[in-house]
Amino acid sequence: MNAQNFEGRVFHEDTPLEGIIFFNQQSQQAAYSDTMGYFNIAARKGDTVRISSNYYQEKLVIISTEELEQGVVIALEGNGIDLEEVVVTKTLEPKKFNTITYSRNLNEDIKEDIKKNSWKYGKPSSYGVDFVAIYKFITTMFKAKRKKPERSNFDFTSIKQLDSLFSNSEKFNDMFLRETLNIHPDEKQLYFFYLESKQLSAEIFSKNKELDLLETLLVAAEEFNMLKSTSIVEE
Repeated sequence: MNAQNFEGRVFHEDTPLEGIIFFNQQSQQAAYSDTMGYFNIAARKGDTVRISSNYYQEKLVIISTEELEQGVVIALEGNGIDLEEVVVTKTLEPKKFNTITYSRNLNEDIKEDIKKNSWKYGKPSSYGVDFVAIYKFITTMFKAKRKKPERSNFDFTSIKQLDSLFSNSEKFNDMFLRETLNIHPDEKQLYFFYLESKQLSAEIFSKNKELDLLETLLVAAEEFNMLKSTSIVEE
């Protein structure tokens, strides 16, 4: 039986919810809702879809024929966490930056480097540019710009950890990269470096943080692909 689309909108009270994760436990594919609360994920009758977020109570939906044909409106309840009053004293918040501004600046820096040092980019991939050369350029730039964390004993996510995860996990693997995150094999290490540059807490690899990890990978992939879509090389 071919997969169909399980689609609809997700709300909390009267507010559409963005970034809610929809995870098909059978196909191991994930999607998330847009700014208007709309979602769409491939599913078959009988599949179980987990609907989750850090701030709302989790739901499990066993897909029926009616839901596949007509779509659904899903209401999520808050999990009782008051974001304005939560105080965390012993964690270090990951580095934050404006993705759109960062993407544009990085794009311009890379294009300028290609103009000045075109010989470094002489082995283009199917995307028209050598990602290895770009990786080296970004590495140099980040080493120059990135500040050291205030506490040296705080563990951040590393490329080595990401390589290990995607080599040994049944869920987070190369198929997940291609089909869910839309990351081409040529871009795998560049994407890992992008994740490392965000200085994410290594605690995200804990077993009880799997949904947080999934959400982080989805959001970072969207940012990464947006950066890529700004057209690194202009004719």
